[in-house]
Amino acid sequence: MIGTVVASDIQNFEIEAATKEHGVFHSEGAGLKVGEKVTVYYDPSLRDRRGSWFPEKIEKVGKAEGGSKK
Repeated sequence: MIGTVVASDIQNFEIEAATKEHGVFHSEGAGLKVGEKVTVYYDPSLRDRRGSWFPEKIEKVGKAEGGSKK
């Protein structure tokens, strides 16, 4: 799921995709901030009893660091 972080706390974070779909994931110390764009890889069959997914991998989406400016 690719989207923007709309909520983040110590236990969970929520992202909103371009299609207005929302996903709630365990934060696992991700340190994400509201407004960051992320790609979250997860198995849709792995949810906790509250309905939050367990992310397998989290990537921040954005400009590459150290890139050239033209």
